Amino acid sequence: VFEDSLQPPNKMSEAEMQMLRGAMKKDPKAYTDELLLQLRHFLASMDIFKTRPSKPNPELSSVISLLSHVTPCYPKELSEFPNQLVQLLEEYHPVMDTNLRKELAQCVLMLRNRSLLSAVSVSKLFFQMFRCKDKKLRSALAAHIVSDVKKINTGKVDNKTNKELQNFLFKLLQDRNGTAAKTALEVIVKLYKKKVWQDAKTVNVIASACFSVESKVRATALNFFLGVDDAQAALQDGDSEDEATLDAEELQQAAGNKDGKGKPTARLHSKRSRKRLLQARRALTQSKKKDGHNQKPPAFAALDLLADPQGFSEKLLAVLRKSTDKFEVKLLMMNLISRVIATHDLLVLSFYPFVQKYMQPHQPKVTSILAFAAQAVHSLVPPDVIEPVIRTLANHFITDGRQDEVIAIGLNTVREICMRQPHAIEADLLQDLVQYKKHKDKGVVIAARSLLALYRGLDSEMLAKKDRGKVQDQFKRQDYGTHKFSEGVEGLELLEMTSDSSDEDDSDMDEAEMMMRDRRRVEKAQVKGATANVEEEESDEEEEEEEEREEEEREEEEREE
Repeated sequence: VFEDSLQPPNKMSEAEMQMLRGAMKKDPKAYTDELLLQLRHFLASMDIFKTRPSKPNPELSSVISLLSHVTPCYPKELSEFPNQLVQLLEEYHPVMDTNLRKELAQCVLMLRNRSLLSAVSVSKLFFQMFRCKDKKLRSALAAHIVSDVKKINTGKVDNKTNKELQNFLFKLLQDRNGTAAKTALEVIVKLYKKKVWQDAKTVNVIASACFSVESKVRATALNFFLGVDDAQAALQDGDSEDEATLDAEELQQAAGNKDGKGKPTARLHSKRSRKRLLQARRALTQSKKKDGHNQKPPAFAALDLLADPQGFSEKLLAVLRKSTDKFEVKLLMMNLISRVIATHDLLVLSFYPFVQKYMQPHQPKVTSILAFAAQAVHSLVPPDVIEPVIRTLANHFITDGRQDEVIAIGLNTVREICMRQPHAIEADLLQDLVQYKKHKDKGVVIAARSLLALYRGLDSEMLAKKDRGKVQDQFKRQDYGTHKFSEGVEGLELLEMTSDSSDEDDSDMDEAEMMMRDRRRVEKAQVKGATANVEEEESDEEEEEEEEREEEEREEEEREE
């Protein structure tokens, strides 16, 4: 009885609601009474919904959709409606029906696009809705937040709004709900790639996500640090991947010839459709030209913005030792630790014994592990720490009982490590490894010769006399811990010597020498002319002799006949 008393006397269908919506937009003053009636209906339906929030309520969704569309036409009557809608979603979105929640979220998006709601309130609401168990809704909300924040920061950066959103979003990364934390991290990563939030605070917050309890959150943060630098290097002079050139289907959708599902809404080959397609392509090219003129200076790499790279790598190594994740996630951690060590020249001495236990030919992804070990070596690492790694490679990979591919991989890894730290190998072991240059396999021979060529230039005294070659010690091996600094521009002295010698030659040249040079040139020209005349006379005599020979041959043929 309570429900029947709150319902309007005549229920309206969807078609009638759409007709009413169009009429209210055309003439708002004439339909003020209808608006007040629908507003009372909204309040009554909302009271009913609060009693049973988990059940579907199509009447409430239709009324909210109507009021959301006509809110700009009635700013005084519906001044409190947007805030009421936001409060309703904040309180009941976890238990709300899926279709109703989706409809209300679309209405909030529409009100935000019309600037009837603030960006902070809508973003905070959507951050809370990341906990919903609706993947499509979460992706749509995340996409809206990214585009909305980008619009706010176009032209002039809004630091106040950015600070509020960052604080709320960074707190969400520590949420117990792994899905919400992962979605929030994806939003931060997209904003970094869109070049909206590229400060050190954002990078360090993403770095803190590498130590999250959730495995998916850790994997997302690790992939960010391992892939964002390469992506920015490839797209430094252009836009990001999301702003790349549209394909044919996306162009048709932008022109309005196809809907969001890819179904045609008009004849694709008609004159009007082709005209719209051409206009969409021109608009895209013009926007790209504008973006090209307004390019920002290249940003720093993400790894360079870490506040404490030494502490970060040590803490991540401790997490790696105790980790029970999949082996792929462990590989990501190894890769990130080695890359941070190589970028900042860190001394994480416990990393090399940890990687050493995975150096087995039967180990899955062993080539990646060897690459991580070689990447983490630099000139400041003590040779005593690297020497056991090379011994392990020699014992497990570079032996006669192994396959040819395994031996070649081991030799190439030793070469890469010794290129970064030449003191890491002993002379006896080096001479033994160089002897593989006489192996039957071509790949092993090439790997051994590359190691031999490396030490011919670095320190030929470690090699046997027969292997030292003719040119020895092109680049003298420096002692451990020393670094050679160049004074001025290398090779500038040679350039100065050549310029001085040329100036001296020009100044010492007398007029007599100039006259002699000119006479020599004239004599050479005369000799060339005389030789040319002689050659012409000789050629004429040869032609006359050939003609006489032909006449004699003809006379002999006539006599024989």
